[in-house]
Amino acid sequence: MRAFKGRSSLKQSIPNKPIERGFRCLNLACSKTGYILKSDVYTRASGDDVEDSLGTGVVMNLTRSLEGKGHIITMDNFFSSPELFERMYNKGIYTCGTVSSNRREETFNSFFSWHLI
Repeated sequence: MRAFKGRSSLKQSIPNKPIERGFRCLNLACSKTGYILKSDVYTRASGDDVEDSLGTGVVMNLTRSLEGKGHIITMDNFFSSPELFERMYNKGIYTCGTVSSNRREETFNSFFSWHLI
């Protein structure tokens, strides 16, 4: 989140965060160097993948250039979903992410039964 107090239709509000109002910036960064490889500003529905959830659409957009290269992507529980993990696996990108305890167990259990190495 980048702080912003002016007027803009892109401004987001997320209560209980250190920066409550501003632009939501989503980044793909290198784990070794910390350099940002690709960045995206959340602009609500953005054309191509309107049927995807926010998390799925953002991750698919940010990782488009990594397809088939065997990279490992880690993410927090906002982005983690069995559907996203399967789509990434089919594109040659491995994923690892946290899962909230209130998520539907059967969805993750059926997914992980054949993907665990």
